[in-house]
Amino acid sequence: MRARLGMSPSSSSELNIHAEYPDGLSPLFEPIAVGGLTAQNRVVLAPMTTCFADEAGFVTDRLISFLAARARGGAGIVMTEGAAVHPHGRGWKHHFSVPDDRYLPGLEKLSTAIHKGGSLAWLQLMHTGRRASSSVIGCQPVSSTDKRSPGSSWEAPRRLSTDEVYEVIDQFVAAIVRGATAGFDGVELHGGHAYLINQFLSPGKNDRDDEFGGNSLGRSRFVTEIIRRSHDRLGSGFPIGVRLSIVEFEPNGITIEDTQEIVATLKDAGAAFIDGSAGVSTLTKELRWTAGEGEATLSEYAKQIRPLAKPIPYMTVGRVLRPETAAALVRDGVADLVGIGRAFIADPDWLINGSRGIKSMRCIGCNGCQQRSEHRQSGCPVNPIVGHEHEYVSVPPSRAKELLVFGSGSGGLACAIAAASRGHQVTVANAGLPWGGLLGLRANVPENEELLEALEVFKIRAEQAGVTISGHIDFASDKLVRPEFVVDACPGPPLELDLPWPTFGVEAVLSGLVDPAALGDRVCVVGNGFVAAEASVRLAADGHDVVLLASQARVATDTHPQLAYRALERLARRGGRAVCSVPFGELALSLGNDKHTVGAEWRNNLDLRFDSAVVALGWSAGSRNLGIMVGNYAYLGDAYNPWEQRFVGERGLQLALAF
Repeated sequence: MRARLGMSPSSSSELNIHAEYPDGLSPLFEPIAVGGLTAQNRVVLAPMTTCFADEAGFVTDRLISFLAARARGGAGIVMTEGAAVHPHGRGWKHHFSVPDDRYLPGLEKLSTAIHKGGSLAWLQLMHTGRRASSSVIGCQPVSSTDKRSPGSSWEAPRRLSTDEVYEVIDQFVAAIVRGATAGFDGVELHGGHAYLINQFLSPGKNDRDDEFGGNSLGRSRFVTEIIRRSHDRLGSGFPIGVRLSIVEFEPNGITIEDTQEIVATLKDAGAAFIDGSAGVSTLTKELRWTAGEGEATLSEYAKQIRPLAKPIPYMTVGRVLRPETAAALVRDGVADLVGIGRAFIADPDWLINGSRGIKSMRCIGCNGCQQRSEHRQSGCPVNPIVGHEHEYVSVPPSRAKELLVFGSGSGGLACAIAAASRGHQVTVANAGLPWGGLLGLRANVPENEELLEALEVFKIRAEQAGVTISGHIDFASDKLVRPEFVVDACPGPPLELDLPWPTFGVEAVLSGLVDPAALGDRVCVVGNGFVAAEASVRLAADGHDVVLLASQARVATDTHPQLAYRALERLARRGGRAVCSVPFGELALSLGNDKHTVGAEWRNNLDLRFDSAVVALGWSAGSRNLGIMVGNYAYLGDAYNPWEQRFVGERGLQLALAF
């Protein structure tokens, strides 16, 4: 039987919706009617693009197992990621799609798997419009307008004629009928985040003068026609909800007042529920989705729109991390349904664990699940089994082995827990870094404190799996009993740089091993990546006057843009600043120049008289612990950047299954 490594299978049927749940969770488990159907609770797996479909958009075992795991975890409704209704509406490779009946067998398998887990199955539908790329769809993207998106790299679209608008409406209707035929209980139309429906709804994206433009009623006609024509085909009892960007945070974008009018129009058209998101994309700076931003970050918008949505349900999304938070949103009348995305990625048993008073793995707000532009498919540094649920089977080894995982980074811990779950004897040694390795270093940065919760759950799960947690192990000791197999889960050697100031390493600084007084008042941090940005925040919070010196034109391009600009925002809030395009090799030469103005713009107005420097260039590839290469040895490594952490974790799982 398949099982998540380190866990036992669960089923939403184990939930007793009439029970008294811990910490006031009962409101979350009240059934709710959605368009004539009844969901067993108020939790929805929010639509999250994974790119787990194949290159043509067909359903894969990977997509099925990912969604089925969240159904088993107790979600009342499991919603798919946005499925393209037409090939010209695809926005990326591996875009889940439903353009014709060839896709029906996979869709039927998907809805069946979700139902087997105990959840209602919901299909989200979309067309990317001018957010598509000709390199993906093979032609010029189409839209409500012929104007390209200001400030973006998206192509100029072709304006749809009125007749073509009706053709796209028919494509949506056909996709809705296809979803119903495949056994889905309902659909959601993606009308947010600058995709095609939103391009019609938004006054800043719709400059039409036909029946699909003009006032709010005209701009809403595109989506209301989809709803009305679908109900003509399927009957008014088939529920069709709509996701909206409640506000867009851009000039001439959708405002609260616009949304109030749109919601009234959607209700009249027969919409079954409203799903309230915000922004034009996940890169919108105003969206607070990273560590340190609090919870339920879109709840203020929900409070304004939910009363207008009645009597149909209103769903809110936006960084709801704890079941207690979700229950409060329902209890306090902020929302009728709560969409859970990243928290369900970090732990598929998020809800069922909450019902039992068990700590779930904590989403660390890293947006690693949103790194698709670089790596095509979603992943998670604290749950590296994401996207591999169909591959990892917990089976006992032919012979139990004694293993040492040297380093407690998230990848090393994933390896240790998986190996111990299979029956191996596993010890984890901290190896000179805090618990959690480089993730533990991140937890020492202000506003990253919630990462400690994830590290706490890692420790709980390691102990439950039978892992022995040790302090530092001296491999040079003659008294050491050599383990049968060593996994080196430490980062490689830190990169170094000769600088003309007293110099400290970033590991020692973030570990708290350097007395702030030894650094002096004025400190420069030298580095280009995310670790340099976060180290600068830590030093500024400690009261130092901090200047981050980067040789590249931008800082922290190695991580998700939201993490990068949040770190720089926090640095600026504490009085620090970043100076880019600084040739590191010229720093010593420039220090001897009293005017600091010769030869390069970066020297202007930059006083290089620092009391100390912190080198935060990152880590080189390969082991820093060559002395432990005795017997069977494997190098796994560690990473600071969450995007890299997920791959280390996936390699750790693969290694655990190879023992």
